[in-house]
Amino acid sequence: RSHFGSSTERQSGKTRSCLVMSAPLFDSASFVALLGQLLSSDNSVRGAAEKQFNDAKAQEPDRVVVSLVACVNPANGADDTARTQAGTLLRRCIISFGGDSVWSRCTPPTRIQVRSAIFQALEHEANGPAQKILIATVSSIADSLEGDDTWPELMPMVLALAKSANVQHQNCALRLLGELLGTNLTARVLEAQQDLGALVNIGLQHPALQGGALALVCEIAKVVEGSALKALQAVLPALESALQAIAATPDFEDALQQLVMCASISPAFFKPRLREWVDVMLKFAAADGAVANGLRSLAFEWVTTAVETKPKAALKAIPDLPVRALDVAFSFMAMVEDDPAWAEVDEQAESDDEDDVLHKSGEQKVDFFVDKLGYDSTKDPLTATVAKYASQASFSAKIAVCTAIRAAAEYVTDDTTLDVFAQYTVSMASDAHMRVRYTALLALGQICHDQDPKFHERWHEQFVPRLVQASEDPVDRVAAMALGALEAMIADLDDAIVTTHADLILKMTVRKLQSSSSTAVLESAMNLLGSMAASMENEFEPYYDQLMPMFLGLVKRTDGAAASPKLRGKSFECVSLLGYAVGKQRFAPAFAQAMQTILAVPLETDETSMLLVDYIRDALERMCKVMGSDFAQFLPNMLPGIYAAIKPGSAVTQAGGEDEQKDDEIAVETENGMMKVNTTQVEEMIAIVHLLAVFIKETGERFYDFVGPTAQAMAGILTGSDEVMYLTSELRDTVYPCWAELVEVTRKAIASRGAEAQAKTVELVQTFVDKVGTDLNAADDPTDIAPMANGIASVVRNAGRGCLQPEQVKVICHMTVSEIGKSFQRDQILKQANAADASRVGRGEDDDEEEEEKDVEGEEEADCRVGLNAIFGACMAADPAVFVQQVWPGLRPTIEQWLAESKGPNRLLALHVAVDVCEQLQEQAVAIWPVFMEVVLTCCTSTDTDERQAAGYVINLASEVPAFAEYAPRAFIALGTSLKKFKAKKNSEESQAAQDNVVAGLANLSLRHPAHSPDLQGCWHKILERMPFKEDTDEGKKTHRKMFMEAQKPSGGNLGSITTLVLVLGYLAEIYGRVEHCDDDLKHDMARSFASLPESTLIQLVGQMTPKQKSRVERIVQDGRTMP
Repeated sequence: RSHFGSSTERQSGKTRSCLVMSAPLFDSASFVALLGQLLSSDNSVRGAAEKQFNDAKAQEPDRVVVSLVACVNPANGADDTARTQAGTLLRRCIISFGGDSVWSRCTPPTRIQVRSAIFQALEHEANGPAQKILIATVSSIADSLEGDDTWPELMPMVLALAKSANVQHQNCALRLLGELLGTNLTARVLEAQQDLGALVNIGLQHPALQGGALALVCEIAKVVEGSALKALQAVLPALESALQAIAATPDFEDALQQLVMCASISPAFFKPRLREWVDVMLKFAAADGAVANGLRSLAFEWVTTAVETKPKAALKAIPDLPVRALDVAFSFMAMVEDDPAWAEVDEQAESDDEDDVLHKSGEQKVDFFVDKLGYDSTKDPLTATVAKYASQASFSAKIAVCTAIRAAAEYVTDDTTLDVFAQYTVSMASDAHMRVRYTALLALGQICHDQDPKFHERWHEQFVPRLVQASEDPVDRVAAMALGALEAMIADLDDAIVTTHADLILKMTVRKLQSSSSTAVLESAMNLLGSMAASMENEFEPYYDQLMPMFLGLVKRTDGAAASPKLRGKSFECVSLLGYAVGKQRFAPAFAQAMQTILAVPLETDETSMLLVDYIRDALERMCKVMGSDFAQFLPNMLPGIYAAIKPGSAVTQAGGEDEQKDDEIAVETENGMMKVNTTQVEEMIAIVHLLAVFIKETGERFYDFVGPTAQAMAGILTGSDEVMYLTSELRDTVYPCWAELVEVTRKAIASRGAEAQAKTVELVQTFVDKVGTDLNAADDPTDIAPMANGIASVVRNAGRGCLQPEQVKVICHMTVSEIGKSFQRDQILKQANAADASRVGRGEDDDEEEEEKDVEGEEEADCRVGLNAIFGACMAADPAVFVQQVWPGLRPTIEQWLAESKGPNRLLALHVAVDVCEQLQEQAVAIWPVFMEVVLTCCTSTDTDERQAAGYVINLASEVPAFAEYAPRAFIALGTSLKKFKAKKNSEESQAAQDNVVAGLANLSLRHPAHSPDLQGCWHKILERMPFKEDTDEGKKTHRKMFMEAQKPSGGNLGSITTLVLVLGYLAEIYGRVEHCDDDLKHDMARSFASLPESTLIQLVGQMTPKQKSRVERIVQDGRTMP
């Protein structure tokens, strides 16, 4: 008799009636045969079976699930494989995809029948995998419950299993209760607190139940908090004993996985006995030979997971944690095989070094512990363990040393330790074992990548010759790594130092390109050459004539290793980088040849060929930036193909009922049914539109004749069906800045094309604002609104004054205020929902992910408001008078409210408005300054990088107005304090951009209001020490132009002294011709100016410059004297 018969029979007879109502679709033997065919290796057999099964699911869902549940019951005779397969398919029928499932289409009587039958199957199932599937199926059904269907008999049936004398049933109950936690029935499970406690206590003592009991405890710990969690902690000692007891059983792996997950979700559960648990897990991790490697890795993973959230508390509780953890990590890193075939392994292959799982895990753990516990706490055990392993003769110990150095290099802050580590890597780079050499070079390159230029300056004289020598290694993998390390070494070296090594490096690199057949070596050599060209720029010219013909030959190759899509693509990349280094005039002949080759490349769509296309696209972008308007000669050949390739409708198709979904397709439920989106095709379109924007921007007015057809092609994206636009929204967002570039072209053409260009500008603006403004007004997703708002702002700003009627300015600004208000409302609703979630009892496994999603949603709303804010600046540019007189009075109270907040996104929003006010209104902004200028000065020293960046930019802009003299003394102090207090982090774009703008502000302040500086020469030292800019290079170019213009004035104008004049001119000489810092106009003007100086004046100025600057000035003068 079934243990569940009595509860089933109490369902008013429903179960008995449904047994008659829903018959299986197939007889038992036929259905088992069909399951076998679904697993067939014969495509035709499997395809026919899939069609039969899918048709049945669509047409008769009730009979399909009844057939499946009949098959899963061992009493019906199916073997283990068939039952497991049937259980898997049954669970898939229950899980909802896009709101629909086979289960949701079944009748209520069938669902009751199936639920009862699953428990009958569980009663008899002894096969582990099949039982696990059945338990997961019950969990899926529980999670699908909604409305009045609460499955009231479920918990009584589970508890009946738990109270059974049958150990197999008890274990099933333990596993099933664990699965139900985190579903819709979590609260009902926790209500059975007394039964749960009894079952756990029994399970932790019984050898056959310990794995299930441990899993249930972990699941409970994930969903309870406060006093409930504290009460549960009483079982921790018994849990430790149970874990140790099952260490030699098959349950051990599952137990470790459960514990790792539990530690990630509820680390506080282990807090009372954290030291004991860490001790247990580290012993498992260190048990080489006694515990399987994968399980050792899992045990170590538990330690890092438990420590991660509160590392300081863990360090306090376990003072010797750094020593013990690093000792285990080093033992992991030394677990490498001495495989002679290693030299032939493809560097990019996913299967590379599969036997080194523990080695890679050890490296990750060194990185983790040095980062989380802090370098100060780990320095001594790290250096001691490095020295210990370095003294050993085995190749594996040396590999452990180099791997640890690579993992920790980012965090080392003292030069002494760093130099010791560097010496180890240099020494081991010439070891007899190829893998030691390789790992040493990898570590050396990582140190160069992670450390600042001072390290490069200390070590380049030792490193460069060693690395050049290592690049000749007979093992190609090692040689390729040496080339990569050499690239990392020179990346942060001053170009004058790179020039001293140029002959040695370039001769070796050319030799490798001409002689090697290794793809890895050729690729690394090309990367190195590209880096050399980018670093040396003008100084690279002597090598240009030797290298460019070689690369032009390589891009034409269609056979051999160099003809592979990747290497051919790298060759195109090198051609463009060489052109970038020498400039437009020198590059022009090679550019024409390269373009002819590019235009002849067949456009294939397979994955390998697309790699070449990606490289070509990047090269085209770079060459277009070098050639500027001269690139336009090739537009007639390229634009038709571009227009044809950006039709979004071709990437979206109707999905058939059972269409096979490709890897690069996603299915989306829409009002008109399921649609398939080819993500690869959409990504390709996005890249093409981005490239098109570069073409428009760089060719400027020469693009004018193509504006009409280009706008028409992009309008096809903006005005497509709502369905297509929804599914390809990222593509739509890419069009906005591209359209703004078109407007810029037509506006600039007004001077030469007159009324025609004026009319075209207005038409472009009106078309865009009408369409996108309407879409924005209807949108409620911040990720849609932000790009739309930025698009409107860019289009209107690029069009300039007169593109909008006064009434349009008012309407757009009022719409913007309204949308900002809606964003705040959505934000408030989100915060209220978060507060409600935080107060609820019990937490599920997905709660951390949900919290992250909510954080992202908050950031999205903030970005949305920033985008909307930009519209204000655009409207100021379109009609300053209307904005000041009719918009600002209504906007001012909101801005004042935002500024009153001590920190947060609203204050930053107000600073962005301040930027636009200063930039667009200029003299008219003086009356508005008092609203925000005090906060601007305060934000110069804000801990928020975005606020510092905005504050620096406001001062930069406001300094142009003479009336800013009132604020100048305090502005000098604020900006100087900011530079002293905050140092830009090498790997942080945000902090670097903030510093760039603070420096730009200080430079302009010094140029426009020098009399108010407390130390003008000191200011210029601070400025020049932090230039050229790393991130905001556009602002850097503007600042360079201002500095040059001031230097042209008698005695250096506001620079204040000949000493400062020499410093500024010397710096400008250093950035001369460097494309990212010096545009063609400044390069031309500098060359003319220096060449026109009287010889005596030139000698006097150059005499006070550095040798590097003197060399640059000689080059500048020569350029100026040879200009037509």
